[in-house]
Order: sequence, then C-alpha cells, then structure tokens
Amino acid sequence: MRSSKKYVFVLSLTILFAAGFDLSSMTSESYGADEISAEEFLQSPAATLYQTGNYQQSLEALDDLLKDHPSDTLLLRYRAMTLDKLGRYEEAVDGFNRILNQSPDNVPTRFFLGHTYERMGKQELAINEWRSVAKEAAGTIYAEWANENLERVSAVYAAPRPVGHKWEIAGRYGYEYDTNVTLKPDDEALASPGENEAGRHIMDLILKNHTFTTRDTTVDLQFAARQSLHDNGLDDFNFTSLEFGVDARKRVNIFEHAVVAGARYDLLSGFLDGSTFSLKNRGTFSLDTRFTANTRSVLSYRLTGAEYGPDGSNPPRTSRDGIYHDIGATQYWYFENFKRYIFARGEYNHADTRGGNFDLRGFTTRVGYHTPLLWKTDFDVSGEYQFADYPNFVSLSSLDTDKRRNHELDFYVSLTHYLTPEIGIRVFYRSINVDNRNGFFEYDRDIAGAQVLYAKSF
Repeated sequence: MRSSKKYVFVLSLTILFAAGFDLSSMTSESYGADEISAEEFLQSPAATLYQTGNYQQSLEALDDLLKDHPSDTLLLRYRAMTLDKLGRYEEAVDGFNRILNQSPDNVPTRFFLGHTYERMGKQELAINEWRSVAKEAAGTIYAEWANENLERVSAVYAAPRPVGHKWEIAGRYGYEYDTNVTLKPDDEALASPGENEAGRHIMDLILKNHTFTTRDTTVDLQFAARQSLHDNGLDDFNFTSLEFGVDARKRVNIFEHAVVAGARYDLLSGFLDGSTFSLKNRGTFSLDTRFTANTRSVLSYRLTGAEYGPDGSNPPRTSRDGIYHDIGATQYWYFENFKRYIFARGEYNHADTRGGNFDLRGFTTRVGYHTPLLWKTDFDVSGEYQFADYPNFVSLSSLDTDKRRNHELDFYVSLTHYLTPEIGIRVFYRSINVDNRNGFFEYDRDIAGAQVLYAKSF
C-alpha cells in the first residue's frame, strides 16, 4: 500500500482530475455551450470553498453555477461530493446516479460513489464500484486509488479470502510461570496442602486446509493439538487437547449491506494427565460486517454440548455435563491506518447441567487495545470482567456453605516482536483475581512467560 503522505498528496489533486481526464489533455478538452471549463471551475468560489472545507457554502455556490450550467457533469459530481461531505448520503447517491444514468462509464463518478457507499455501511456496493474503476480505468490514477481502497478494505473487513494459498500452519512453543496452577483458595483454612506454583511448557500446532474457496465463500478444515507440561511435581495438571473443526463463511447482501455469515463446528477432546477430561461438541454461528469505514461488528452464538470425566461424589450436584450457551457481540474501532484498533466484547453466558452446582447465569465483558510499535513490534493490552451466578449451588462442605457467585477480573498485556513475517517472539503477563461469596472459589493467579510463534501459508 502507498504511504499515507503520498495518498494525501494524491487526494489533494482530486479537484484537478475530477473532470475525468488527464492533466495533459486538459487544454484540449472541448466543452459545450452548457458546460463549464475545468479552469473556470477551479477559479470559482465553489471550488475554493470545497477545498477549504466550507461545504455548506460550497453547496450554495455550486447551486448558483448550476443555474447557468444545469447539465454540467463536473458541477453535478462536485455537488454530490459536497452532499457526501455534509453527511447527506442518500442525496449524494442520487446525485452520482443522475450522472451515471447519462454516462454509465464515468470513472470519477463511480470512484466517489464508492466512498459514499462505504460511509453508508454498504461495503459490497462500494467494492463493486471500485472493482469497476480498477478494471475499466486500468493505468489511470483512479484505478490506483481504487486498488488502494480495495486493499484497505480487505485488510479490515473479514470477507472470505481470494483464491490463493491452500494451507496454513501455525505453531507455538512457550514457557510460563503460574503462581496458582491448582486454583488454591486464598483462605488457607479452606485450601488443601501441597504445592500450587509451577513452571509450564506450552506447545500448540494448528493445521488448516482451505478446502473450498471462491470470491464469496470459503470452507476450511482445521486440526489443532495442544499440550501443557508442568514441573514441580504437578504432572496431574498436564493437559492435552485434540481439536477438529469445519469453518464455513459466505458473504451475502442484507438490505444492500455486505455481511459475512459464518458457521463452524468443533469437536474438542481434552485429556488431563492422560485420562479423559472432557469431550465437547461446539457449534458457532456468526455475522460479521462493517457499518462504517472504520468499524467492524461481529455477532456470535455458541452452543456447546459438554461431557466431562468422573462426575464426583454426588453427580446430581457435582456433574458438569450439560449444554452451554454463549451469545455475544464484539465491536472494533480502527484508527486511520487500520493497524491500530480498540475492541469491546460482551457475552451472555448460560449453562444447564446435570449437576445443579454448575447451572450458570452470567456475562463476560472484555475491552482491549492493539497497536504496532517501532521495529516490527506489536503491543496488546486488555481487561476482562466476568460475572457468574450459580443459582442452584449447594456446598458439599460444612466449612463454607455460602452460595457461589463469581466476580472475576482478568488483565493481560503482551509485546510481540516479528523476526520475520513468519516468526515472532512474545512476552506476556496475565493477572487473575476471583472473588466469590463461597470462599472455596476465591483465588489469585499470576502467569508470566515467553513464547516463540510461527505461522505460514503455502
């Protein structure tokens, strides 16, 4: 993508190109009796007011010029562009279409119409206009601008990928220190004896196959293997996960608004120190779109059927087997370079389980910030608050018979440096605090470590 300085410079010449021809040909352009010349327009108050950002006054001056030149394409286009600047998008679209009804191949009009559609949240229509410009005006400045916009949109908008690489592989190895592997309660009177601190090796491998890909549809198959290995005698907490997934996405139009509809199925099997811990069937449904040029919105619903290993001493109380529902929305706000963003996520969480102690009603919220730093380094910070009420909880211990109601705070910060486009190094810190009416479930936990990351498409 071109540098922002060049882009600003090029845009500053927009008014000179708005007539739809090269500067070199400007002097040879002929005009009818009802048309204004480019030179005359550039010297008019309407052009000066537009360039200085006085759009309402520019609109009035354009209307005065149109009294003498009612069918002039240049004036009509700038009137539509001015309406766009004033936020009067529907009127702007009508103005652009008035020109295109007479001149369907008018390149500048299609280019600026694309911008208006994008600001209206109609990404698919914007993309169609820019694709038309890139194709029909190849080799011109408008085609270059159109391609820059298409590149920018594809970098932010979660549309299915173009036909290309068939495989993706990602791996991670890290070592981290965890101050509370066993989730030992803060109250020493309730905590069982023994070590609860340990170092931990983390290894992940993810392999994804783009099984079916078109411009608007993708179907991916994915396999993931994850392994943790503890030291300090806490082998009982070594965890293995094997995951198989199918992920389908399709871009559709809903009321002329581009939306990526997604459906994903995952089979998740977990093993704790070699013994079966859990088996989960999870379905995820999502809608992913952009309502404005600098935002992205994702709605999601997860439905998980979970079966766990041993159900404890009193299965009607202690079994976690059941159905878990999560309904959420995530909003992203991008800065002008689309590499820096803020996000906010909210979820409603609901579980109906065989054991009444794990019936759950609650919500989760998380906010975060991502930004690139100097020298190929990214910075991430986020915080989460989770509330979980267990309405049917009955303690099995006479030491603490209060109802269980979790308040969990989670803080995360990391720096990721990329040695190459495929290899990165990350250092991170995570702090967790769980407050509860039932002391058995109150604990603090700090995790810090470093990871080597690898990702490649081929």
